[in-house]
Amino acid sequence: MELDLVSSITSTNIRKITFTKSFALQDYPVGDTYWKKLDSSLCQLVDQSGCEHQLEMKFQAYNVQCWMVEFEEYLPKFHGKGRVTVVNQDSNMVVYCSDCAKQS
Repeated sequence: MELDLVSSITSTNIRKITFTKSFALQDYPVGDTYWKKLDSSLCQLVDQSGCEHQLEMKFQAYNVQCWMVEFEEYLPKFHGKGRVTVVNQDSNMVVYCSDCAKQS
């Protein structure tokens, strides 16, 4: 359902997409078709808006810890075009921010 939603967006003025209560990080391993399609759809959104680095993809997920996942491996193309943020829904803490990762 998330893939269909993202691929159906036609706005050229979108700045942030948030998946609340997302299980994608737990349900789909890196390299899964889900991530490849989402990566492609997000890159298309950036391309149609012409505003690189202004689209943010935010996942609010349960039981996600920064040490569990190499977040750069999910959505590799989009990491070069936009921002990715992952929030642990249990603690409401940011466990990953691509802007912070690029600075270190």
